[in-house]
Amino acid sequence: MSETAARFEFRAFARNFGIVEDRLRAWADVDRIRESDEIYLVSPACTRHNIKYRGGLLDIKVLVAERDGLQQWTPHAKVSFPLARDWLARELAHPPGLPVGPLPERIGSAKTLVEQLVYPHPEVLAVRVFKRRFAFSLEGCLCELAEVEFNSAALATACIESTDARAVATLRTRLGLDDYPNTSYLTALRQLTGLDPIPLPWD
Repeated sequence: MSETAARFEFRAFARNFGIVEDRLRAWADVDRIRESDEIYLVSPACTRHNIKYRGGLLDIKVLVAERDGLQQWTPHAKVSFPLARDWLARELAHPPGLPVGPLPERIGSAKTLVEQLVYPHPEVLAVRVFKRRFAFSLEGCLCELAEVEFNSAALATACIESTDARAVATLRTRLGLDDYPNTSYLTALRQLTGLDPIPLPWD
């Protein structure tokens, strides 16, 4: 599957996934295991752009559609440092909504980006996310089980992705994920940081 193709995604978070994990591991072998230490940038106005630093790159994905309980995300940019001031102003201010004030002509590292973009603006938050991801291929979909830490708060996540929305929906049902809300990393981070309300038992 092309890394540049827009994909339909279903993602859920929980303490663990029990029978869902048992089914996935019984039906497919692990393709690969990856670990990463990442920084996500979130703000009140940033509701459709997933912006993260991982592996030396600033990675931006955009939510372009929602259909049948799924979200369709498309890659927008994946660029290495140093980053030009004009590029940052263009890509992070509109429409992501990050407040981009006066910046140096070039930003040479993620550390400098956080210092220049986050620290001066209390409404912009940098969240450190550690991931240990187990990738599977099943029924034409990319599947993932992962152990994640949001600023050291531990959770698990399960995900199904494909360019075929019907394949994602079908596999979601087979794995037993229909009762979980579809929660992207962006939504989870907004809930974690208080930018969005968390689901309540009576909702």
